[in-house]
Amino acid sequence: MTYGVGIIGASRVSDGHARAIAEVQETQLVAIAEPHAQRREAFAGKHACIGYTNHAELLADPHVDIVMIGLPHFLHTEVAVAACAAGKHVFLEKPMAMTVADCDAINVAAEEAGVKLLVAHTEHFLPAGLAARRLIEAGHLGTVVFATDTWYRTFDLAIRPSWFLDRAEGGGGMWYMNGVHMLDRLTWLIGSPITAVRAWVSNPMVGQNSDDTGLAWLDFANGTHATLHHTGYPQEGPERNEVEIIGAQARMKVATRDDRLWLSDGTQYVEQPIAGADSFTLELAGLVHAIETNAAPPVDGRWGRYIVAVALACEESSRTGEVVHIPPHIFADLASW
Repeated sequence: MTYGVGIIGASRVSDGHARAIAEVQETQLVAIAEPHAQRREAFAGKHACIGYTNHAELLADPHVDIVMIGLPHFLHTEVAVAACAAGKHVFLEKPMAMTVADCDAINVAAEEAGVKLLVAHTEHFLPAGLAARRLIEAGHLGTVVFATDTWYRTFDLAIRPSWFLDRAEGGGGMWYMNGVHMLDRLTWLIGSPITAVRAWVSNPMVGQNSDDTGLAWLDFANGTHATLHHTGYPQEGPERNEVEIIGAQARMKVATRDDRLWLSDGTQYVEQPIAGADSFTLELAGLVHAIETNAAPPVDGRWGRYIVAVALACEESSRTGEVVHIPPHIFADLASW
């Protein structure tokens, strides 16, 4: 069967979505929904698809079976719930939503409609991350003692849309954009849920109504601990994006966004060869497989809800100055670690 796919939002990830649709044999791009005329026409012309002015028009198209949603965070819930109600399977970019209650609403809508929902936490599909996860699961590091996740980059204030500069209204800021990636990456690599956080999330760098810096101490159910360091510079500066994982038997560094992985050899790190497929393609292929086998998608709405809960717990800890515990019911029903 060939599944017609509609993309909602001609955003910076939409070309990646179109590329994945072209690569997955079972899918075909049908339409783009984008209110901005110039962006809509440029995308539709480039990818030879129908251009709709809004998501409601696209959801009414009977040739669309799957929707890929790449919208500002504050629009996720409304559009995802509408897509489920229209009987479309959903590929939803992260973060899943702005609140745990919104995540619940999306999950209920998907369950009631009998459609599949994938939350696109891309760290699960990047080649270096997949290789690192396999080595950890195979016991190559021994017992994982702790990890450090570091992401330093430029804030890029001049090119950020207005919603990104307002955390309260638009769900913007570096924490909800990239901190969510880091929480997901650490949880997935360590293979255990985060149970408690102590964090500081603020805006000392750029001074907008959204955060630009985050620091967190994370406790995991299996006894592992991790620290997370993230910031966006007000001007260009040295960039770094990697996780270092310390095991009782060996050590590892992984730069998932650069497809690079290093393992300890005595006193040195030695880079390992990495090969793999495009992460967008693997995500979409995983959703198609879930549809055809009636299985859970590789990253489902329960996982997306859990990551949102942890991110919000870090913000609560920052406000109160206290350790915040993640309620067990948030992660107890996850399929696997």
